[in-house]
Amino acid sequence: MSNQAINQAPSAKPSGMDRFLNFIERAGNKIPDPAILFFWALVIVWVSSALLSNVSFDLTKEDANKSLM
Repeated sequence: MSNQAINQAPSAKPSGMDRFLNFIERAGNKIPDPAILFFWALVIVWVSSALLSNVSFDLTKEDANKSLM
């Protein structure tokens, strides 16, 4: 059998699982390195912590108006 005959063989239609796995692989290749994702998550936590540092999150009892914390 020659290489030309092998190259011209009709390819089988990919199954649903193959298409799903190909999609997962393409999506995974588009996301950044996990270290970069961790760094950006760290920055987001720092910024949100700084912005919310002056906000009070007290719980009050509705009938007594006393702070529970």
